[in-house]
Amino acid sequence: KDAKDVELEGYDEKKAIEDLSKYEYNNIPEDQKVNIISIMLESYNDFTKFDTVEINPEVYQHFSEIKNESIHGTLVTNIFAADTIKTEREFLTGYSSHPRYLKETNSFVWYFREQGYRTEAMHPIYGWFYNRRNVNEFLGFNNFYYYENKYSKIKEEFFNDIEFFDFIIEGYEKSKSDSIPYFNFTVTYQNHG
Repeated sequence: KDAKDVELEGYDEKKAIEDLSKYEYNNIPEDQKVNIISIMLESYNDFTKFDTVEINPEVYQHFSEIKNESIHGTLVTNIFAADTIKTEREFLTGYSSHPRYLKETNSFVWYFREQGYRTEAMHPIYGWFYNRRNVNEFLGFNNFYYYENKYSKIKEEFFNDIEFFDFIIEGYEKSKSDSIPYFNFTVTYQNHG
């Protein structure tokens, strides 16, 4: 419990509301719409950053290549060994505390959808887990593909990342051929264990 700040030092709610109200809600100009593919490697960690772990850095070669070509950063989460769903939903909504997600909930997904994007979420395991199959609809996704409604019909086992990424490329290619900007949010599973 000591690791979690309940009240932020120096936080002034009134000032925060005033500062936020200075910003206008803007549309994305047509010539500035870009495809956004966000892949959350659930339970991923780069162990080369720890002095006490011996691991061949070549294991991360492809990640390093992607990193060099991408907009990227380091995400530090306030969860450990469970509740990865909080990180997913914080990314999609900006919320640090979570409503029950039992109705349409404000999110970046809705914003992209309003801007004409095709919004798609993917996860290779069960849709009932963390109630993703319902909540993702409330967050604004046009489509959410998960084990029961798509991947189990293709392969009985869960997909490894390298196989699973083909579905992201497929979704991107479909949007590209339809001339629709694409927002994809994918959460993988392989890093567990």
